[in-house]
Amino acid sequence: MDIRSLTEVQAYEILKHYLGENSYILYLKKQYITDNNFKLTKQQATYITQNKDFKERQINKIVEISNYLGDQLKSQHELNHKPERILVESLMGTTEKTFHVKVKLHKNDITKTIWLPKSQISEDLLKKEVEIDVDWSKYDHRPPMEYQKEGIVRLLQNDRYILAFTMGLGKTLVSILAALESGAERILVVCPASLKLNWKKEIAHYWDINDVAIVDSKSEWIPKKFNIINYDILHKYHDLKDPKKSKIIEHKIDLVIADEAHFLKEKSARRTKTFNAFARIPQRVWLLTGTPITNKPLDLFNLLSICNHPLANDWMMYAKTYCNAKRIRIRNRFIWNMSGSSNLDELHRRTKNVMFRKKKEDVLDLPKKMIIPLYFELNDKKGYHSAVKEYIEWRKEQGKNISPNNKLVQLSVLRRFVAENKVESSIEIANKALEEDKKVIIFTNYTGILQKFVDYYKDSCVYLDGSMNSKQRQQAVDSFQEDPNIKVFVGNIVAAGTGITLTRGQVSIFNDLHFTPAIHMQAEDRNHRYGVEQDITIYYPLFEDTVDTTVYNVLNKKKHIIDLAIEGINVEEENSSALSEIINDIERDLGLNIYN
Repeated sequence: MDIRSLTEVQAYEILKHYLGENSYILYLKKQYITDNNFKLTKQQATYITQNKDFKERQINKIVEISNYLGDQLKSQHELNHKPERILVESLMGTTEKTFHVKVKLHKNDITKTIWLPKSQISEDLLKKEVEIDVDWSKYDHRPPMEYQKEGIVRLLQNDRYILAFTMGLGKTLVSILAALESGAERILVVCPASLKLNWKKEIAHYWDINDVAIVDSKSEWIPKKFNIINYDILHKYHDLKDPKKSKIIEHKIDLVIADEAHFLKEKSARRTKTFNAFARIPQRVWLLTGTPITNKPLDLFNLLSICNHPLANDWMMYAKTYCNAKRIRIRNRFIWNMSGSSNLDELHRRTKNVMFRKKKEDVLDLPKKMIIPLYFELNDKKGYHSAVKEYIEWRKEQGKNISPNNKLVQLSVLRRFVAENKVESSIEIANKALEEDKKVIIFTNYTGILQKFVDYYKDSCVYLDGSMNSKQRQQAVDSFQEDPNIKVFVGNIVAAGTGITLTRGQVSIFNDLHFTPAIHMQAEDRNHRYGVEQDITIYYPLFEDTVDTTVYNVLNKKKHIIDLAIEGINVEEENSSALSEIINDIERDLGLNIYN
C-alpha cells in the first residue's frame, strides 16, 4: 500500500504540471515521467512544494564560509585547496536549512549547483539591500556624529541586529534616532533598572517626554510611543505559561530595543526565557551591548538566536566550532565543557553581517575627552526627603543672614547621603568599563566612600587620599600605571586631583561632586594629558531631582573655568562665585528662594 504524506501528494501533483524554470524541479519532473519506479524523498517533496513559484535570483556575491564547509567542498569536489569564500552566482531555491545555489568554488572554476547549509555561511542570500535616506537636518539641535549616522543606517537596514559600540560611543542616541526613523508606532526599551531614567532623558532630546512611559511593577502600564522597562520585571508583563495575558503583546510593540543585551546571554535565566518568548513577535529587535562576548564565545549564542542568525540553528555545532567544546567525565557521568574558545576569526567573519562594532580608537572624529552624565533614580527617597526636611527647618530658623560656608556645612548631610547611595551606580559603570579591559579612575570627596570602593575591588585597585605622604602617593600611581593587575584607581578628588599622571586610565567616574569647578577640571585631566593616544571618557552618575543634579548643572555652566590659568582669572574669586550660585540654586530647588 502506497502511503504518502500530504506534502508528497502535493509534490507529485506539482511535477505533473510544472512549467517553471527551476532546473532541479525540472530534473525531478523528467525522472518522474521516465522512471516508473521513481519515488520522491521527503526532502525533495518539501523542496518542490516550497520552491514551485521561486524564480531564480541573481546574487553575484562573494560569501565567506566556515572551515567545516571548506573541508567538505574540498573533499567532494577534489579541490587543491580549501576555500574560505565562494562566489554565489544565483539562488535557485531554499529550504529551512539550506540554500540551493549556483556557485564557483574558485576564480577559474566552472559553475556548479550545490546545496549550501545556511549555518555554514556568513550571508542571508534572501535578504535584499535596503536604501536608507535620512534627513539629518531634523537633528541639528543635537546632531549625530558620522559613525553614529552609519550605526543608524545599519539598524534601519536590519530588522534584527546587534549594535556593539563600546562604552561611550552613543548606542542610546543611535537607537533612539533609528527608532524614530523606522516608523515604529510603539517601542519597548528593555534595560537595567538603573538606566531607565537615563533613557527617558535621552529620548526627551528628540521626542515629547510626555510620550515616554517608564514601566514599573507597582502602577498600571499606560502605553506610549516609547516604553521603558527593566529586565527584572519583564515576567510581570509577559507570562510564559499564559502568553494571552501578555501586556507586551496586547500593547502591540513593533520595535524592541534591548540595552546591555549581554544580560540575555544565559539561556536558563528567567529574563532570557521571557525575552526570547515575546521577542519573536515584533518585526524589529535591536540589541545594544559594548560587550557582546563578556567572557566566552558561548555568551554570544543567544544574541545570535534572537537575531535569527543561522549560526544559532545548531547549538552543538556552535559549541564545538567556536567554544572548543569537550566532553569530560565527572565522577559517573559525562558533561560538555563549553567554556573555551576556538576559530574566533571565523566567528568574527560570520557574524559581522548581524553586528556593527565600533571602538573608540576606530572613530577618528571623536573628541579626545567625552564628558557624559548618567542619570539614575534614587532608591532611598524617604531617607533623602528626611535629610531635606532637616535642612529646611535649620535654614528657616537661621533667617537670611547666613554665610555660604555655614550653609555648606549643613548641606554636607544631603551631599553625603547622595554620595553614599551612589556607590552602587558608580561600581556598575566601572564594571562595564572593566569588562572592556579598560582601567578605571574613581573620584570621591569622602574617605568612608573611598574605602567602600577599595573594599569592593580589593587587590585589583590602589587608592590615594590626603593622609598619604609623597612616597605612598607615587607608589599608588606607579602601580596603576605599570601593573596590569591593578585595574582601578580610587582617589580623593582634591588629594588625587592635582600633581599626578594617570594616563593608563581610559575611564574616569566622579561618584560625588565638589563645589569648586576648577577642582573638577583638574581631576578630569589626570588621564587627559599631552601625548595620550586613546580617547578619555568621564562619567558623572547623577540622581534625578536631588542636590546632585543642581550642583552638576551649575558646574556645567561654569565651563569657562577652563580658561583660568590662561587668562589669569582669580581662582578664589571664581570659586566663591560658583559656590554661592550652587547654594542659591539648591535652596531655590528646595523652595527656600525667599531667604536668598
